[in-house]
Amino acid sequence: MNQSDFVNKHAWLHGLQEYFVDTKYADDYELIYKAMMHDNGFRRRDLLMRLAEMDVVDDVTIMKSFYNCILHKDLPEYNVPQSSLMGLVKHFVKDDYTPAAYRFIRSFDEDLVPDFNDFYSRGQIASKKWLVEELSKVVSDNKLGNVAVFGAWYNFIAHMLFEKFNIDKMYSIDIDGDVIHHIKKMMRNQINSGQLVPITLDASTIKWFNNDIVVNTDDGATYCNDIDLVINTSCEHMSDDWFNNLPTGTIVLLQTNNYFDNIQHSNCVKTLNDALDKYKMSNILYKGTLKTELYDRFMIIGVI
Repeated sequence: MNQSDFVNKHAWLHGLQEYFVDTKYADDYELIYKAMMHDNGFRRRDLLMRLAEMDVVDDVTIMKSFYNCILHKDLPEYNVPQSSLMGLVKHFVKDDYTPAAYRFIRSFDEDLVPDFNDFYSRGQIASKKWLVEELSKVVSDNKLGNVAVFGAWYNFIAHMLFEKFNIDKMYSIDIDGDVIHHIKKMMRNQINSGQLVPITLDASTIKWFNNDIVVNTDDGATYCNDIDLVINTSCEHMSDDWFNNLPTGTIVLLQTNNYFDNIQHSNCVKTLNDALDKYKMSNILYKGTLKTELYDRFMIIGVI
Protein backbone atom coordinates (compact mmCIF):
# COMPACT_ATOMS: atom_id res chain seq x y z
CA MET A 1 0.00 0.00 0.00
CA ASN A 2 1.65 3.25 -1.05
CA GLN A 3 2.15 6.00 1.50
CA SER A 4 -0.27 8.56 0.06
CA ASP A 5 -3.11 6.02 0.00
CA PHE A 6 -2.27 4.98 3.55
CA VAL A 7 -2.35 8.59 4.82
CA ASN A 8 -5.67 9.31 3.09
CA LYS A 9 -7.33 6.13 4.33
CA HIS A 10 -6.04 6.44 7.89
CA ALA A 11 -6.22 10.18 8.46
CA TRP A 12 -8.01 9.30 11.71
CA LEU A 13 -4.53 8.78 13.18
CA HIS A 14 -4.28 12.61 13.18
CA GLY A 15 -7.26 12.73 15.52
CA LEU A 16 -5.71 10.19 17.89
CA GLN A 17 -2.55 12.28 17.89
CA GLU A 18 -4.69 15.19 19.10
CA TYR A 19 -6.23 12.92 21.73
CA PHE A 20 -2.90 11.74 23.20
CA VAL A 21 -0.98 15.03 23.10
CA ASP A 22 -0.11 16.31 26.60
CA THR A 23 -0.90 12.91 28.15
CA LYS A 24 1.57 10.44 29.64
CA TYR A 25 1.06 8.28 26.55
CA ALA A 26 2.07 11.01 24.10
CA ASP A 27 5.57 9.62 23.41
CA ASP A 28 4.32 6.07 22.83
CA TYR A 29 1.74 7.27 20.35
CA GLU A 30 4.12 9.73 18.71
CA LEU A 31 6.42 6.84 17.78
CA ILE A 32 3.60 5.16 15.86
CA TYR A 33 2.39 8.45 14.41
CA LYS A 34 5.75 9.52 13.00
CA ALA A 35 6.59 6.05 11.73
CA MET A 36 3.28 5.58 9.95
CA MET A 37 2.03 9.05 8.99
CA HIS A 38 5.31 10.93 8.52
CA ASP A 39 6.98 8.02 6.71
CA ASN A 40 9.96 8.36 9.06
CA GLY A 41 12.35 5.45 8.46
CA PHE A 42 14.13 5.86 11.79
CA ARG A 43 10.83 5.73 13.67
CA ARG A 44 9.78 2.63 11.70
CA ARG A 45 13.04 1.02 12.75
CA ASP A 46 12.40 1.97 16.39
CA LEU A 47 8.83 0.69 16.14
CA LEU A 48 10.01 -2.68 14.85
CA MET A 49 12.65 -2.87 17.61
CA ARG A 50 10.05 -2.04 20.27
CA LEU A 51 7.71 -4.66 18.85
CA ALA A 52 10.45 -7.28 19.11
CA GLU A 53 11.15 -6.31 22.73
CA MET A 54 7.52 -6.36 23.89
CA ASP A 55 5.58 -9.34 25.15
CA VAL A 56 4.94 -11.65 22.26
CA VAL A 57 1.33 -12.03 21.11
CA ASP A 58 0.49 -15.73 20.92
CA ASP A 59 -1.60 -15.30 17.78
CA VAL A 60 0.86 -15.37 14.86
CA THR A 61 -1.76 -13.86 12.55
CA ILE A 62 -2.02 -10.78 14.77
CA MET A 63 1.76 -10.38 14.91
CA LYS A 64 1.93 -10.64 11.12
CA SER A 65 -0.74 -7.96 10.84
CA PHE A 66 1.39 -5.65 13.02
CA TYR A 67 4.44 -6.16 10.82
CA ASN A 68 2.31 -5.76 7.69
CA CYS A 69 1.05 -2.40 8.97
CA ILE A 70 4.55 -1.14 9.69
CA LEU A 71 6.00 -2.44 6.40
CA HIS A 72 3.01 -1.55 4.22
CA LYS A 73 5.14 0.44 1.73
CA ASP A 74 7.02 -2.74 0.85
CA LEU A 75 3.79 -4.70 0.47
CA PRO A 76 1.99 -2.99 -2.44
CA GLU A 77 -0.88 -5.49 -2.47
CA TYR A 78 -1.55 -5.12 1.25
CA ASN A 79 -4.39 -2.71 2.03
CA VAL A 80 -3.94 -1.91 5.72
CA PRO A 81 -7.21 -2.66 7.59
CA GLN A 82 -8.34 -0.13 10.19
CA SER A 83 -8.78 -2.91 12.74
CA SER A 84 -5.18 -4.10 12.34
CA LEU A 85 -3.84 -0.57 12.65
CA MET A 86 -5.88 0.11 15.79
CA GLY A 87 -4.69 -3.23 17.13
CA LEU A 88 -1.13 -2.00 16.68
CA VAL A 89 -1.96 1.23 18.52
CA LYS A 90 -3.59 -0.76 21.36
CA HIS A 91 -0.50 -2.96 21.64
CA PHE A 92 1.82 0.04 22.10
CA VAL A 93 -0.35 2.57 23.93
CA LYS A 94 -1.52 1.16 27.25
CA ASP A 95 -4.19 3.66 28.19
CA ASP A 96 -7.81 2.82 29.04
CA TYR A 97 -9.30 3.95 25.74
CA THR A 98 -7.31 2.07 23.08
CA PRO A 99 -8.85 -1.34 23.99
CA ALA A 100 -12.31 0.25 23.79
CA ALA A 101 -11.49 1.83 20.42
CA TYR A 102 -10.19 -1.52 19.17
CA ARG A 103 -13.39 -3.29 20.24
CA PHE A 104 -15.36 -0.53 18.55
CA ILE A 105 -13.58 -0.93 15.21
CA ARG A 106 -13.78 -4.72 15.41
CA SER A 107 -17.55 -4.47 15.95
CA PHE A 108 -17.97 -3.58 12.25
CA ASP A 109 -17.55 -5.86 9.25
CA GLU A 110 -14.43 -4.61 7.47
CA ASP A 111 -16.41 -3.68 4.35
CA LEU A 112 -19.05 -1.83 6.40
CA VAL A 113 -16.80 0.30 8.61
CA PRO A 114 -18.00 3.94 8.74
CA ASP A 115 -15.80 6.91 7.94
CA PHE A 116 -13.40 6.92 10.85
CA ASN A 117 -11.68 9.94 9.32
CA ASP A 118 -14.77 11.87 10.40
CA PHE A 119 -15.32 10.10 13.72
CA TYR A 120 -11.69 10.56 14.79
CA SER A 121 -10.93 13.79 12.95
CA ARG A 122 -8.62 16.28 14.63
CA GLY A 123 -11.48 18.79 14.83
CA GLN A 124 -13.82 16.27 16.47
CA ILE A 125 -11.24 15.30 19.08
CA ALA A 126 -10.20 18.90 19.78
CA SER A 127 -13.83 19.95 20.28
CA LYS A 128 -14.44 17.11 22.75
CA LYS A 129 -11.30 17.94 24.75
CA TRP A 130 -12.39 21.57 24.80
CA LEU A 131 -15.81 20.52 26.08
CA VAL A 132 -14.32 18.52 28.94
CA GLU A 133 -11.90 21.29 29.89
CA GLU A 134 -14.52 24.05 30.03
CA LEU A 135 -17.21 21.91 31.64
CA SER A 136 -14.80 21.03 34.46
CA LYS A 137 -14.55 24.74 35.28
CA VAL A 138 -18.29 25.24 35.81
CA VAL A 139 -19.29 22.12 37.78
CA SER A 140 -18.62 21.47 41.46
CA ASP A 141 -16.28 18.63 42.47
CA ASN A 142 -16.47 17.19 38.92
CA LYS A 143 -19.93 15.78 39.70
CA LEU A 144 -22.33 15.64 36.74
CA GLY A 145 -25.07 13.44 38.18
CA ASN A 146 -27.42 12.12 35.47
CA VAL A 147 -26.50 13.19 31.94
CA ALA A 148 -28.48 12.97 28.69
CA VAL A 149 -26.44 13.18 25.48
CA PHE A 150 -28.61 14.13 22.48
CA GLY A 151 -27.53 13.18 18.96
CA ALA A 152 -24.87 11.03 20.60
CA TRP A 153 -24.01 9.01 17.46
CA TYR A 154 -21.37 6.50 18.64
CA ASN A 155 -20.79 8.71 21.69
CA PHE A 156 -17.03 9.06 21.66
CA ILE A 157 -17.37 11.78 24.29
CA ALA A 158 -18.70 9.21 26.78
CA HIS A 159 -15.23 7.82 27.51
CA MET A 160 -13.76 11.27 28.12
CA LEU A 161 -16.64 12.27 30.39
CA PHE A 162 -16.50 9.08 32.47
CA GLU A 163 -12.73 9.49 32.76
CA LYS A 164 -12.94 13.09 34.00
CA PHE A 165 -16.23 13.34 35.89
CA ASN A 166 -18.29 11.54 38.51
CA ILE A 167 -21.39 10.44 36.56
CA ASP A 168 -24.29 8.56 38.12
CA LYS A 169 -25.91 7.62 34.82
CA MET A 170 -25.56 8.66 31.19
CA TYR A 171 -28.34 8.28 28.63
CA SER A 172 -26.90 8.06 25.11
CA ILE A 173 -29.70 9.16 22.79
CA ASP A 174 -29.56 8.92 19.01
CA ILE A 175 -32.10 8.52 16.23
CA ASP A 176 -30.09 5.69 14.62
CA GLY A 177 -30.70 2.39 16.39
CA ASP A 178 -27.81 0.72 14.56
CA VAL A 179 -25.27 2.56 16.73
CA ILE A 180 -26.28 0.72 19.91
CA HIS A 181 -24.51 -2.55 19.06
CA HIS A 182 -21.23 -0.70 18.53
CA ILE A 183 -21.58 1.47 21.66
CA LYS A 184 -22.12 -1.71 23.68
CA LYS A 185 -18.85 -3.10 22.36
CA MET A 186 -16.87 0.08 22.98
CA MET A 187 -18.29 1.03 26.38
CA ARG A 188 -19.03 -2.46 27.69
CA ASN A 189 -17.93 -1.79 31.28
CA GLN A 190 -20.25 1.20 31.70
CA ILE A 191 -23.04 -0.63 29.86
CA ASN A 192 -22.71 -3.71 32.09
CA SER A 193 -22.68 -1.59 35.25
CA GLY A 194 -25.79 0.30 34.15
CA GLN A 195 -23.96 3.64 34.09
CA LEU A 196 -24.48 4.06 30.34
CA VAL A 197 -27.89 3.49 28.79
CA PRO A 198 -28.17 3.75 24.97
CA ILE A 199 -31.61 4.79 23.70
CA THR A 200 -32.97 5.04 20.16
CA LEU A 201 -34.94 8.27 20.04
CA ASP A 202 -35.28 11.38 17.90
CA ALA A 203 -34.06 14.22 20.14
CA SER A 204 -36.48 16.60 18.42
CA THR A 205 -39.46 14.58 19.66
CA ILE A 206 -38.37 14.16 23.28
CA LYS A 207 -41.13 14.71 25.84
CA TRP A 208 -40.33 15.90 29.33
CA PHE A 209 -42.13 15.34 32.63
CA ASN A 210 -40.53 17.80 35.04
CA ASN A 211 -36.83 16.91 34.62
CA ASP A 212 -37.47 13.34 33.46
CA ILE A 213 -37.38 12.29 29.81
CA VAL A 214 -40.33 10.16 28.77
CA VAL A 215 -39.47 7.37 26.33
CA ASN A 216 -42.47 5.67 24.73
CA THR A 217 -41.71 2.06 23.79
CA ASP A 218 -43.79 -0.92 22.69
CA ASP A 219 -43.76 -2.05 26.32
CA GLY A 220 -45.05 1.28 27.59
CA ALA A 221 -43.52 4.52 28.81
CA THR A 222 -40.17 4.51 30.58
CA TYR A 223 -38.24 7.40 32.06
CA CYS A 224 -34.74 8.81 32.05
CA ASN A 225 -34.94 10.12 35.59
CA ASP A 226 -33.69 13.34 37.18
CA ILE A 227 -31.61 14.73 34.33
CA ASP A 228 -28.98 17.11 35.68
CA LEU A 229 -27.29 18.02 32.39
CA VAL A 230 -28.18 17.84 28.69
CA ILE A 231 -25.31 17.71 26.19
CA ASN A 232 -25.80 18.20 22.45
CA THR A 233 -22.70 18.55 20.27
CA SER A 234 -24.72 17.87 17.09
CA CYS A 235 -26.97 20.93 16.91
CA GLU A 236 -26.05 21.51 13.25
CA HIS A 237 -27.57 18.11 12.38
CA MET A 238 -31.08 18.74 13.73
CA SER A 239 -33.85 21.28 14.17
CA ASP A 240 -34.09 23.42 17.31
CA ASP A 241 -37.09 21.51 18.67
CA TRP A 242 -34.90 19.58 21.12
CA PHE A 243 -33.84 22.90 22.68
CA ASN A 244 -37.24 24.56 22.61
CA ASN A 245 -38.73 21.57 24.48
CA LEU A 246 -36.26 21.73 27.39
CA PRO A 247 -37.85 22.52 30.78
CA THR A 248 -37.01 25.83 32.43
CA GLY A 249 -34.01 25.44 34.71
CA THR A 250 -32.31 22.74 32.64
CA ILE A 251 -28.52 22.96 32.49
CA VAL A 252 -27.39 22.46 28.90
CA LEU A 253 -24.09 22.27 27.05
CA LEU A 254 -24.33 22.65 23.29
CA GLN A 255 -21.96 22.88 20.37
CA THR A 256 -22.70 24.00 16.82
CA ASN A 257 -20.60 25.35 13.95
CA ASN A 258 -20.42 27.37 10.72
CA TYR A 259 -19.48 24.44 8.48
CA PHE A 260 -22.21 25.09 5.90
CA ASP A 261 -20.35 23.17 3.18
CA ASN A 262 -21.04 19.84 4.88
CA ILE A 263 -24.21 18.51 3.25
CA GLN A 264 -25.18 16.74 6.49
CA HIS A 265 -25.38 20.06 8.32
CA SER A 266 -28.89 21.48 8.11
CA ASN A 267 -28.81 24.00 10.96
CA CYS A 268 -25.49 25.84 11.16
CA VAL A 269 -24.90 29.37 12.47
CA LYS A 270 -22.44 31.96 11.21
CA THR A 271 -21.07 33.29 14.51
CA LEU A 272 -21.10 32.71 18.26
CA ASN A 273 -23.49 35.66 18.63
CA ASP A 274 -25.88 33.98 16.21
CA ALA A 275 -25.75 30.85 18.38
CA LEU A 276 -26.44 32.92 21.50
CA ASP A 277 -29.44 34.54 19.77
CA LYS A 278 -30.77 31.16 18.64
CA TYR A 279 -30.24 29.28 21.92
CA LYS A 280 -31.34 31.79 24.55
CA MET A 281 -30.55 30.98 28.18
CA SER A 282 -31.30 32.73 31.46
CA ASN A 283 -27.76 32.26 32.75
CA ILE A 284 -24.65 31.78 30.58
CA LEU A 285 -21.92 29.82 32.38
CA TYR A 286 -19.54 29.67 29.40
CA LYS A 287 -19.46 30.81 25.79
CA GLY A 288 -16.61 30.47 23.34
CA THR A 289 -15.26 29.62 19.89
CA LEU A 290 -12.80 26.93 18.85
CA LYS A 291 -11.18 27.47 15.46
CA THR A 292 -10.47 24.32 13.47
CA GLU A 293 -8.94 23.88 10.06
CA LEU A 294 -12.29 23.76 8.26
CA TYR A 295 -14.71 25.69 10.47
CA ASP A 296 -15.38 27.48 13.76
CA ARG A 297 -17.08 25.49 16.49
CA PHE A 298 -19.18 27.37 19.04
CA MET A 299 -19.98 26.19 22.55
CA ILE A 300 -22.45 27.48 25.12
CA ILE A 301 -22.95 26.16 28.65
CA GLY A 302 -25.85 27.61 30.55
CA VAL A 303 -29.23 27.35 32.24
CA ILE A 304 -32.51 27.55 30.30
